[in-house]
Amino acid sequence: LPGNPGAAIAGIEKLAQRFLIELFTEQGTLAYLPERGTTFMTEARIGAWRTPGDVQSSFGTASIQLLNNLKSEESATDPADERYESSQILSVSIFGADVTMSVKITSAAGTSRVVLLPLNVTPF
Repeated sequence: LPGNPGAAIAGIEKLAQRFLIELFTEQGTLAYLPERGTTFMTEARIGAWRTPGDVQSSFGTASIQLLNNLKSEESATDPADERYESSQILSVSIFGADVTMSVKITSAAGTSRVVLLPLNVTPF
């Protein structure tokens, strides 16, 4: 808006944003960064999720990819609350093509944030 210079995002919120971008980027879709992203959304798009267990399995694989990708772009001089430590699925529900997930993201500083991920995916 006029007169409003905008807002900056930092700390655990910045980490959550980085996490979500990486999770939702399909691996192999960035021309010059083929290892970036995860297989998480690819599995969602092809209809591989039939049960909450399927989503958890996809997330488990994506967690390893996330760890490698996020850690590779961090440096020791980055604030600890903006560096990735881990993530954990707290809940998953599937209703038709709608999937809702609750994920806890933890930083190297030990701070955490729970994010709600509503997704619409290919029905099975």
